[in-house]
Amino acid sequence: STRGMWVGTFHGLCNRLLRVHAAEAGLQPSFQIIDQADQLSVVKRVMKAAGVGKETIEPRAVQNYISRMKEEGLRASEVKGPDMHTANAAVALQLYRAYERLCVEEGIVDFAELLLRSYELLQRNELIRRHYEQRFSHILVDEFQDTDQLQVDMIKRMAGEGFSRMCTVGDAQQSIYRFRGADVSVYRRHLEDVRRRNPEGIIELPDNFRSHGDVLALCDRIFEQPQVFGAEFMSLAPGRAESKVKRPFLPDGPRVQVQVTVTPSRGVASADVAVVAARRVAKSFSEFAAAGHRPGDMVVLLGGMVLLGLVLGLDQVQGRGVGGGGQLAGEQEVAGVPVRNLVDLILFADDFTS
Repeated sequence: STRGMWVGTFHGLCNRLLRVHAAEAGLQPSFQIIDQADQLSVVKRVMKAAGVGKETIEPRAVQNYISRMKEEGLRASEVKGPDMHTANAAVALQLYRAYERLCVEEGIVDFAELLLRSYELLQRNELIRRHYEQRFSHILVDEFQDTDQLQVDMIKRMAGEGFSRMCTVGDAQQSIYRFRGADVSVYRRHLEDVRRRNPEGIIELPDNFRSHGDVLALCDRIFEQPQVFGAEFMSLAPGRAESKVKRPFLPDGPRVQVQVTVTPSRGVASADVAVVAARRVAKSFSEFAAAGHRPGDMVVLLGGMVLLGLVLGLDQVQGRGVGGGGQLAGEQEVAGVPVRNLVDLILFADDFTS
């Protein structure tokens, strides 16, 4: 039975915890959660009241500073020394103090505060900590590679001695939320800790049930390069049943073709290069369509949306019910998805055969 289970994100579970124990956590029972836009507005109010202008420090820099300090588990009174990531860190710290006071007065809580306040509650209140240690017989944390140290420290306080009742699922190769404060080194340290305590407690899942073996082989060639993941890269084995694929790849040719557009370093406009690349993509689409693929089976991964406009304007893809970006309305479309620096991962291109 799922009755009694708590399922949610870290922030969602912290909100639930604090609603139950608002008084013990030092919060108003009806505290309000503010999003990032609201938090920035509060920061601007604090700066105005303190007489600090944008020429001294940008409001967003102050917001980032406050969030980073909280993610490191630090109250304004606990910050020691300057922050190397913030210009005018002394001013940012002054504003952090004022921000804390205003949030308490108005009963508002930002996202980072949910985590920090929950961590402090479990750390300082032994009765509540013991209650939740007994409350949950098992704790599962998915996408563990996208956690930060404060999240892990908080959840371990509910997982019993030696966090023996906690199961984590993660993959360092899929860590994509560093810009939100996630720290993949937390995952690596936890992995080594588990390996030291209980080597049999580590289970690898090397089978991939989504992609064809040719695609996985290309991933191996790219990500095993020393300047990417190197020896840390875990190669995946193809595990999907090709006979059960509803719309298999139709041509008899190779599933992976690497096209590299090489131009002189001078004398060729970037717009002209983009046109050449767009025509090659469009030609591939036309060939796929001729082989029997539907437009809805095709997708473009781009370093910028400018190229998408060029692709959609070419004759080979016109009249096929084409859409792009976030404006996808149906299956019959070619989707354009922005991906940064994808070409930077295509290393040693001349080693590939098409």
